[in-house]
Amino acid sequence: GTPANKEDKFSDEVETTWKTIEYSYMDFIEKSVRLFNKGNYKKALSRFETILASYPDDVNANFYAGLCLFNFGEYKLANESFNKCLTGPFPNFDEEALWMMALCYEGLGKKAEAKRLFTEIEKMSGFYATQAKSKLIK
Repeated sequence: GTPANKEDKFSDEVETTWKTIEYSYMDFIEKSVRLFNKGNYKKALSRFETILASYPDDVNANFYAGLCLFNFGEYKLANESFNKCLTGPFPNFDEEALWMMALCYEGLGKKAEAKRLFTEIEKMSGFYATQAKSKLIK
């Protein structure tokens, strides 16, 4: 188009046309995760929020949105996303979500809640058990 400072009453108007683009969920989520892995949390969060607008219980989008929010220091909002992972229909990220919730509680200064979750994680004897135990020793 014509720059705004060069337009006059004789300038042609350009009509914008919107296109619907078919994009598979897997392609969209994979690109969003790649953006997250590159540290582009703002753009990744926007994409995860796009998914959540249509699929609010999506475990993948909730987990990664929570991670983005955690990286922004938005611990309360991050905890809400991680909690949706725990209450969702699939247990894909349950241990990771608990771990991240505990870290969020630490960030919020809620030591009792963090300790409760670290204790629960340690008892699960999963991937984060050793890290949870070291958090409890402090």
